[in-house]
Amino acid sequence: DLINRINELQQGPAKKKSSEELRETHTLWEALHRELDSLNGEKVHLEEVLSKKQEALRILQMHCQEKESEARRLDVKGQLEDLTGQHKDLWEFHMLEQRLAREIRALERSKEQLLSERRLVRAKLRDVERRLSSPPEVEGVRAVNDG
Repeated sequence: DLINRINELQQGPAKKKSSEELRETHTLWEALHRELDSLNGEKVHLEEVLSKKQEALRILQMHCQEKESEARRLDVKGQLEDLTGQHKDLWEFHMLEQRLAREIRALERSKEQLLSERRLVRAKLRDVERRLSSPPEVEGVRAVNDG
């Protein structure tokens, strides 16, 4: 009986210590579990933030691409307008050049016609001068011969 009592007394502090260590371990396990839950919650939150930021980045990249495309389109549009303007200017110049060539040809024809008329007028004038300078009797004889 005494031996049992001694064994009980010896086991009591060891059991008590074991129980206390078990409680401390359990408390530590609960604290670690709460910390793990907290870290998992933070991980979920950070993943949501990352997802939102990635979506925002994707939207910004798409917006940048649209702006770059718009800038290229406006550049091409400007180049096209410049080329169209140059083409129009060249066309107008070509039309004016053709018109000028037609007018020059018309003026050359008019000049030739005027020179021809001038020659006729001079010939008539010489004829009139010749008639005026010839003696009147020749003129009268001629009138009789003509009649």
